Amino acid sequence: MLNQDQICTPFELKQFAFSFFNDKVTAFNFARFIESKSSFKYTVVEIEFIIDAFKIFEEQAKISFELNKNFYDKWKRLEIPMCKRL
Repeated sequence: MLNQDQICTPFELKQFAFSFFNDKVTAFNFARFIESKSSFKYTVVEIEFIIDAFKIFEEQAKISFELNKNFYDKWKRLEIPMCKRL
């Protein structure tokens, strides 16, 4: 079930649209408008941010995999004596 809470009235939305008489309405400006009108109940995240974040996560995963692989390859022949339990 979708949330039916109204962020702003149609009149407020029209005011926002017409407040940029000489400027273009941008997604960034609209996002800030939604956040402020909802008293920051809603946060708008730009898709470029999400894409960049996933690229960083992928890069970190690759680096971590390589580090683990290099460590394992270097030490895989190491024999560690086991202690007997009493």
